[in-house]
Amino acid sequence: MPDPARAKANLFHFRPAEAAYPLDLFGEPVQPGRGRPGRPRHLPTPATRARVAELRAEGLSILAIAEEIGVSQPTLQLNYPTELGSGSTTWRRRAAPLTNGGN
Repeated sequence: MPDPARAKANLFHFRPAEAAYPLDLFGEPVQPGRGRPGRPRHLPTPATRARVAELRAEGLSILAIAEEIGVSQPTLQLNYPTELGSGSTTWRRRAAPLTNGGN
């Protein structure tokens, strides 16, 4: 006759015999990822760079541009500083007349 205490203990230690992947808390298989949590990194393309520059030239805010291309505001500012007019190239262009050519 099976021991009731042992049968109850086995309810809490269920292990499937054949599991291709580890299981999550809901018993679903966890698919292998790249080994890092989070979303994939945003990679700017020439088309998105041109679109950001175009939207900024139209006078849209940084938040509106971020919503338009589907990224967060910090991601937009990180990946498109030149197109937004906040890059070091733009700053140098504006500061050049003030420095009298470096002399």
